[in-house]
Amino acid sequence: MTAERAPKRVLREVKPTKPQKLPTRTVIADDLVIVVDGVEYRTHAGEEITFRGGGASVGESMQQLEAAELQLEVMELAEQAKNLSAEADDEQGTTLARQFLAKRSELQALVDQGTDRLLARIVSWTWTDPSGNQYPSPPTAEILLGLEQQELAWIKAHAANERSTEEEKKASTAST
Repeated sequence: MTAERAPKRVLREVKPTKPQKLPTRTVIADDLVIVVDGVEYRTHAGEEITFRGGGASVGESMQQLEAAELQLEVMELAEQAKNLSAEADDEQGTTLARQFLAKRSELQALVDQGTDRLLARIVSWTWTDPSGNQYPSPPTAEILLGLEQQELAWIKAHAANERSTEEEKKASTAST
């Protein structure tokens, strides 16, 4: 009996490839609408933000969930403090105040981290302040945290690339 030999495998030479970085994405803020007293304002129509990277990372998504949970805890502690009866002893009030301050500090730390991550995604922007003056590009943490909540939510959604392709098409069609 002779043993059969397995056919020789010929390995192809694989040429190393250069890493491909994700392209930047420029988004026009034409679809950002702020409603005040029933009137719609497009405060950043025609203004752009250029983001690096694809969508939100796993860490960013987990951080957002943690921040939401902490925000609920802070609100619950504030409600407990509000409902604390007059007969409650000082120790109960002090304990509640310490818990509230600790949770609020944790939440602020998460907000700061989230702001830093968001700033790292913004390559440039052409946004203007309420007086029409150009903001520095890229923005600073102070500028982002000074924006209206709707503006910041819009930026976060676009930085995370949470818009559908159809919404992107509509936005780019509206701006042309």
